[in-house]
Amino acid sequence: MDLVALIDRADALIAALIAAGGTWLASRESRRTNLRATLDASAQETIDRLETSIERLDTQVAELQRKMGIHDSYASYAISEMRRVEEHLEANGMHWPPPPPMSFYAWLNEQDKMN
Repeated sequence: MDLVALIDRADALIAALIAAGGTWLASRESRRTNLRATLDASAQETIDRLETSIERLDTQVAELQRKMGIHDSYASYAISEMRRVEEHLEANGMHWPPPPPMSFYAWLNEQDKMN
């Protein structure tokens, strides 16, 4: 074997090793890219699910706040009516609340009898 043939074979071997290494690196990079894409897609799906859940919760909170506002309005109306009735009763010499064993209607009849 002469020196030129040996150098040619070594050169071919080095070229083959470089090509194999390049293929291995490309394959490794491809796997990394695929893994990154898979993780990114999975993370995006999770983010989308969380955003949907947050939107649903925001809707539920808004609905509860609306209902609470309605109940607050009813409660304030009931309290103002109760105070108005109490003032009316006091102004007419009637006393509220009635004694415990007496029903409201029995108490009202008693008040009518007193006046």
